[in-house]
Amino acid sequence: MHLYTWKKEYSLDVEELDLQHKNLLAMINKLIMFQNESKAIVRRLIDEVIAYAEFHFLSEDNIMMITHYDGFEQHQKVHKMLLKKLRNQYTHYVNGQIELKEIIVFMARWLIDHIIAEQNDRALARYLRSSDKYRNLLTLENSN
Repeated sequence: MHLYTWKKEYSLDVEELDLQHKNLLAMINKLIMFQNESKAIVRRLIDEVIAYAEFHFLSEDNIMMITHYDGFEQHQKVHKMLLKKLRNQYTHYVNGQIELKEIIVFMARWLIDHIIAEQNDRALARYLRSSDKYRNLLTLENSN
């Protein structure tokens, strides 16, 4: 299996979101690099991806709430659906119903599709780049 490379077209030009997306991609790549390790190690690496995805989605949800993003409820539904699918894939892997390769491809696809989909993170990024509330949030974070 090939490693996934961060491409310029994945960038949203929102530093916090790009960093988290890059971290998720790096975790998926780590899973690929260690795919021949014991099932216990692989499961822990998958757990790490799931935990970071939960953190990332919570972080995005909080940003959308703080900045009063109009698409918050729909975007949050997408996050919940993705996590549900990811957990379902994990359960299928643990139960021997799918191969590791399937869950890796699924994770990479949902990450990349979510980043580049116009109605998801692209729309949010456009909103954040033009939002005074987001600029104020960044100012608060950088002053600490």
